[in-house]
Amino acid sequence: MASTQIRDRRRTLRYRNLVIRQTVPLKNRVSGLLMETGVDYNKHRLHKVGYFQDLMSTNKRSTRVSDRY
Repeated sequence: MASTQIRDRRRTLRYRNLVIRQTVPLKNRVSGLLMETGVDYNKHRLHKVGYFQDLMSTNKRSTRVSDRY
């Protein structure tokens, strides 16, 4: 049986892998929706802190989801 330290490290890596597997499709979906609606964005900054919110507040064509339904 592996030591406690090795087991903890493996558990951390499994959790990290799970988070990455869930994050990537979400980021791809956001990028796809922006491209589909014709919003110009900087793909290198899109998923950085604050850029998406700033992008939506400055874009004239963006509408709130609640406004569409």
